[in-house]
Amino acid sequence: MKKTDKKIRILYDGTILADGLGKGSNRSGIFMVVYHIFAELLKYPQLEIWLYSAPERLAEVEAFIYHCMPAYHRKIRIINDPTYYPDDLPLLDRFVLKTRAYKNNLCSQHKCLRCQAVRGLLLFFKVVRRLRNYLQPSMKNILSCDMKSRISLFDAALSPAFPHLPEVLENHKIKRYTILYDTIPYIFPDLFPDTIGGYSWGLELLQSLNADDICFAISLQTKKDYLYFSKLYREYDSDLLKMFCSRVNCNPYTSQVVTALQRRKQNGLLPPNPQDSALQECNIEVMLLAADKRFHPEESINRKKQIFSKYNLPAKGKYIFSLCTLEKRKNIIYSIRNFLEFIEKNHIDDLYFVLGGGFWNTYRKELDSILGQAEKADRILRIGYVDDEDVNVLYSNALCMVYPSLYEGFGLPVLEAMQCGCPVIASNNSSIPEVAGDACILIDITRDEPLQEALKKVYSDSELRKSLAAKGLAQAKRFSWNKAGKIIVSRILKDFNSGKQ
Repeated sequence: MKKTDKKIRILYDGTILADGLGKGSNRSGIFMVVYHIFAELLKYPQLEIWLYSAPERLAEVEAFIYHCMPAYHRKIRIINDPTYYPDDLPLLDRFVLKTRAYKNNLCSQHKCLRCQAVRGLLLFFKVVRRLRNYLQPSMKNILSCDMKSRISLFDAALSPAFPHLPEVLENHKIKRYTILYDTIPYIFPDLFPDTIGGYSWGLELLQSLNADDICFAISLQTKKDYLYFSKLYREYDSDLLKMFCSRVNCNPYTSQVVTALQRRKQNGLLPPNPQDSALQECNIEVMLLAADKRFHPEESINRKKQIFSKYNLPAKGKYIFSLCTLEKRKNIIYSIRNFLEFIEKNHIDDLYFVLGGGFWNTYRKELDSILGQAEKADRILRIGYVDDEDVNVLYSNALCMVYPSLYEGFGLPVLEAMQCGCPVIASNNSSIPEVAGDACILIDITRDEPLQEALKKVYSDSELRKSLAAKGLAQAKRFSWNKAGKIIVSRILKDFNSGKQ
């Protein structure tokens, strides 16, 4: 494809935007990526962005766009809803779409004058539009054909979460772009029973990617891991798998992943020509994420009093804050156990551990059991889900944030805490050092002593807390959604302008 001023037509899977309608745990880190990247892409005049949504979530996606993206909602095109039309469609096309939507509500007898008049209008405008499209091929209307034909008119497809649509995978003329988050389903298959059972969304995504796909990994760690697992998935090298699982301390689950891969191989679900189809390093760009603007230092005393009262936090006393989905990978029990030992050994009576976030039911039982047997369990304050607008207050007033995760694809909570000026103690594994830089205390979570030593330093040294807060604010400025969007658009423009179709 020669360099041209023609817009690049891109199909963007916005199904997860439906999660943004209400408050709650559905507004995950992946939702924030899907939303912010979509908003960034809409800023580029070189791109013509069309949205796709899974049919069962289409109404929610449209509602989200209308209520939460008012600056864009009259310009957004949705490929699988012919009644949702943007202002910049030609007047004739908009009229036809309105008439077509009206036609769907007509009676089934086809005999009344109203029905015949509407069908007559549609037939007339169908002839007019065909004549126009013949004279002006560039005006061809995507919404006038079936889904497979519509998708064939696109230059590229960008999936920010899921495997691409079958119509996209079948059409080799469409350039495919995918955002990669983490390889957690492969590293912790016990948390994802479907992986062990032979089917999983994660494995389906890995299966759908090949050497022709262009990917955007949210960290260098994610890039390395996807290259690793793509090669493993294609070649089914069990020794390679054991080596990887050993590196991330997951030996107990190795046999389960092997079993899943064996089952898929026996069922003919693994590609026959592995070496040529694995992901290529040159086709994976690292695209670091960013924290939302709502994360910022909050110094208002009145706001602090309001939030402390809302979540029943003690007006006096210091607290350590932890905000995440309460599940095994987040290593919360490790944090709580070492916190309780720390305050017991050092005779500290003015420090609390505030635990925010939703629960996985299976993990909640385990956590309840441990807290039920612990002394000074009243120092652990479980406040549940925290509203988006309240999080920065809790970060800003915390002694520090503790995040000893076993594995992360990026580690967005670390960045969010730093952006609020909150000192951070985090694990030194996976992608967390990429996010933290030298602005956090990174610890070896395979032992208890490093966390207790870090807690002691932060608790007793106010100058260290100030230093960590300042470094964290400076580090957080290195990340922005604008940069993330530029990386994606730069790669797309490079591919199309250099003829890599």
